[in-house]
Amino acid sequence: MKTGQGRRRRAKGKGGTTELSTTSLWFLPKFTLDLFATFRFSTQVMKQNLFFALAMFTLFFCAAHAAPTFELNGTTYTLTEADGDIFSFAPEGNSAESVELIFAPEGQAKDALRSFTDGLREELMAKGQIQKANIARNESGATIGYLIVGYFQDGDALVASMLRTMTALDGDQSVSVAVVYEHRFVGADPQKEMIAWFNAHGRATEQALLALKSVPSAGELAQKPE
Repeated sequence: MKTGQGRRRRAKGKGGTTELSTTSLWFLPKFTLDLFATFRFSTQVMKQNLFFALAMFTLFFCAAHAAPTFELNGTTYTLTEADGDIFSFAPEGNSAESVELIFAPEGQAKDALRSFTDGLREELMAKGQIQKANIARNESGATIGYLIVGYFQDGDALVASMLRTMTALDGDQSVSVAVVYEHRFVGADPQKEMIAWFNAHGRATEQALLALKSVPSAGELAQKPE
């Protein structure tokens, strides 16, 4: 047999003898395996790309639909309810604390901050007691807001309330906003617990409120899912 030629065998048929070449049969299995390997590799790459795309979609979908958060005194509060100009936040797994962002109706400007604060102070006085009311000033001594500290009874709970009013930007408009921190006490002696909390955490919470420079705008919060 000459080099490069395949072995030949004869097969008998009705029309006589037919020569069958076995040369191509040696290459068929290798070609088939190469094709299968290429297809298998392509399938694996497609699966990896599909998995990556699904993972990225899930990540961006969750990020886009995540509820807004608010940071105060080292605690993260998540938006739980929106009612008009009032946005309520609570820390995960803690029903004793809450934060509300209250925006002045019709976007009161800076010169209306005092009247906005007076309205909130009167609401607190109507249902409880006020312990202190201070003016928040910047480094140059200008008034940048107010701080009111008090408490009130809510059913079986005694609620410590601290609110800081300030001006913030909502789009290109300056509006008055109040950041209201509340802590509920429902133990056997809520008054004793509240006094102990004020002694241990009251000053730090006041300072955290006074240190606020900005808050999320009402427009941003209204566009986010609850």
